[in-house]
Amino acid sequence: MSTKVKITAALVVMGSLLLVILFTENGLVDLMRFRDQQQILEQKNKLLTQQNLQLYHTIERLRTDTDFIADIARKEFGMIGKNEIIFKIEPQKQGGSP
Repeated sequence: MSTKVKITAALVVMGSLLLVILFTENGLVDLMRFRDQQQILEQKNKLLTQQNLQLYHTIERLRTDTDFIADIARKEFGMIGKNEIIFKIEPQKQGGSP
């Protein structure tokens, strides 16, 4: 075999191997896609961890902090405390007679 044929054959083999490495299942393209997915999942995991921590603190306050419980009852359920009075102020109508 001549040197040109050997070089051409070697280039064809290396080109084929490069294509296999890049584009087949579990190749470089898949690796890059998996890394992107991993980063997305890590970000979601971090966010969920933060939300879990916030919920844990809220649960602890609900178990131990009566002022916090009263504040939640007022804001979310419209409840009032003992000896509290609610004043409703209606806006005045403009113009017209009294």
